[in-house]
Amino acid sequence: MKRTFSRVVGPLVVAWFALNLYRASLPVLLPEFRRLYGIEYGDAGVVFGLLFAGLALSQLPSGLLADAVGDVRVMGTSIVGASLTLALFGATRSLLGFGVLAFTFGVFVGGFRSVAISAVTKKVPATESGSALGLMASGNPLGNLVGPVVTAAAVLSLGVSQTPLALGLVGVVLSVGVWWLLATGAGQDGGQDPQGVERGEATSAIGETRGRLSLVVRTLSTRRAILVVFVSLAFSAAWQGVFTFLPSFLVETKGLDLGRTGLITGITFGVGILFNVGAGRLADRIGHERVMFGGLVVSSSGLLLLPSAGEILSVVAILVVFSAGLSSIPPARDAFIGSLAPAADRGSVVGGVRTVYILLASGVTVVTGTVIEYAGFTAGFRFLAVLLLLGVTAGFGLVRQNGAVTQELVSD
Repeated sequence: MKRTFSRVVGPLVVAWFALNLYRASLPVLLPEFRRLYGIEYGDAGVVFGLLFAGLALSQLPSGLLADAVGDVRVMGTSIVGASLTLALFGATRSLLGFGVLAFTFGVFVGGFRSVAISAVTKKVPATESGSALGLMASGNPLGNLVGPVVTAAAVLSLGVSQTPLALGLVGVVLSVGVWWLLATGAGQDGGQDPQGVERGEATSAIGETRGRLSLVVRTLSTRRAILVVFVSLAFSAAWQGVFTFLPSFLVETKGLDLGRTGLITGITFGVGILFNVGAGRLADRIGHERVMFGGLVVSSSGLLLLPSAGEILSVVAILVVFSAGLSSIPPARDAFIGSLAPAADRGSVVGGVRTVYILLASGVTVVTGTVIEYAGFTAGFRFLAVLLLLGVTAGFGLVRQNGAVTQELVSD
């Protein structure tokens, strides 16, 4: 188990961190893009909606491809492609250019994420998958902690145009190193999948692909999958909305400069490091459903209070509560989704489930931007809080399913 964590989970933590640092840099750049290029909140909602749409649409194809040619090849290509795409953000000046790059960036990030989740659930015993996924997911809040601070400092020293280029080129070097570590370590440990994380040859026969697509459709029709899609939609919509518009909220309604905005944004999402790891361990003990339900209750409470907070300290405290609740959800959710399919087809099923809820959440991000543009931040954040409350209802439905993850498709 220790070898698996060091040779597989370790490099994935680094890659997860880098990709989230990249993604965390874009909302911090948004106020500057608005100032320089006249981008409105509705336009920003469309751009970030395209980012999340790319992330969503890449989930199933990357899962199918990983099941055919191997997880490591897909993950390695994805992290290098995301780095190169980020570097190009500094060269564009048009809304169309931002949209195309955002979609492409989302495709590469999404291609990595679903395959990484599948790879971990194949390599780690089911009784410890929550802990492993929690450790891997800790790269998410760590990237969100460091990303805004690094981006704000880079903008002040290098300028808006040079910052994405610098981050992207450094990321290319890091990505190649991670790819090498995954390639040398992934196939050396035993795990749940008898074929191993890395398959030596492509087996993408049309019949096999159709069989996996059929499995995805049947999985999505089960009650557990439907409920976890609603839970995940609420999580993703809230996370994407706050992630996208929080820096602008702090700059325009609280009068903060870019440096303090980056610091508060980093603190908000950085809090999740402890909760990612802790919630993963807790989920292994008390059940994934209970952890998801609790996280939704806490995060919805925080988001409902955010618009009415006056002092900066109150804003930070509420954001910490919101982030703590939200960050506890991914390890339990990912382990739960990974349990819905056999190991050999897990990449396809994980990708299919993630495609549905992330694509729906990308549409919500566009709506959120429009609501903020015409009705203000208070209306926008409360709109997202209502979605979280709907997620609470779905989470409660999962808890009522006995709190145990079982395989519904064994008889198929």
